[in-house]
Amino acid sequence: GDLTDRGCGVLATTSISVPTGTITLSLTGTENDGLYQAGSPNNSFNDLDILASATVTITGQSAATTIIQAGTIADNGTGGVGNGIDRVFDVAGNLVLENVTVQNGLVSSDNLGQGLGGGIFVRRGVLTLNDSIITGNTALDDSTTAANYDGFGGGIANGSGTVQLNNTNLTNNFAETGGGAVSTFAAASFGQAAAFHINGGTFSGNQAREGAAIQEFSYNATGGIDGVLSLDGVTIS
Repeated sequence: GDLTDRGCGVLATTSISVPTGTITLSLTGTENDGLYQAGSPNNSFNDLDILASATVTITGQSAATTIIQAGTIADNGTGGVGNGIDRVFDVAGNLVLENVTVQNGLVSSDNLGQGLGGGIFVRRGVLTLNDSIITGNTALDDSTTAANYDGFGGGIANGSGTVQLNNTNLTNNFAETGGGAVSTFAAASFGQAAAFHINGGTFSGNQAREGAAIQEFSYNATGGIDGVLSLDGVTIS
């Protein structure tokens, strides 16, 4: 497969080997990536979308040499310095990332759910990260409505999905509200719990108003919908 093929996410099973180098997303347009569009991201523009029917494996040469980015400059809450066109990945299906760096994603919106996951947003999907780096991603809250606040999960936001991180480092990510590196939450509208498991790796230099490294909560959860968070051998500084 070819990572530059914007429609790769619609395929049932795809394996993509990415060579050494930097891939910068550049195809821009208008899409609705809100919280309630579960399983239906728009794969025509901006971020790389893994649709609900897809199982995709993306393997780089090493995290130091294979970089996938949404822009060339990180924002990190600096107020417009960053030039990321969107988050990097929007996951409604099953995505495995190995030996890559995901960086310089930037999300902000005045619609509930669009300011989620500066680097990666998992919406009821499954994400596995092996030996990778998530860095310099930003989730901002520019909402003018008090009840519609965003800015969660600078590195990764997990909305009722399942995430497994293995020996993956999250560094220098920023969330204006919560979860500088990671925000994981159960959303009642999704109808299922959230699970986030972290095995090894380092969290450092991440920033947020609440939970600079990790934030877990239930959003509007009812009927026993909740979440699971586990950490083993993780360094947080």
